[in-house]
Amino acid sequence: MKTQSVTRRGAACRALFLYTARGGAVCTYLILRRMESSGGIMSEWEQVGISLSHQITLTNQTRFRQLEYRVAAVNGAGVGVPSNTVAVVL
Repeated sequence: MKTQSVTRRGAACRALFLYTARGGAVCTYLILRRMESSGGIMSEWEQVGISLSHQITLTNQTRFRQLEYRVAAVNGAGVGVPSNTVAVVL
């Protein structure tokens, strides 16, 4: 799975992504994020959203820190391999 594009507007981040389906049709997408802490260390991946379509708008995202996002598709075979990572600073 690859992330197609990311746009930012204020403290919101919108992602539009493509997928390849193996194991049946995609049921949902898990939106995962990690953020830079003091000292430049990245936190563990955490789920910050869920989407039933090919896009999502996340609100109230941390500003002035590097955030990294990726998407994992879920279907009848389980959770897929996460997408490429996209890094942003809002």
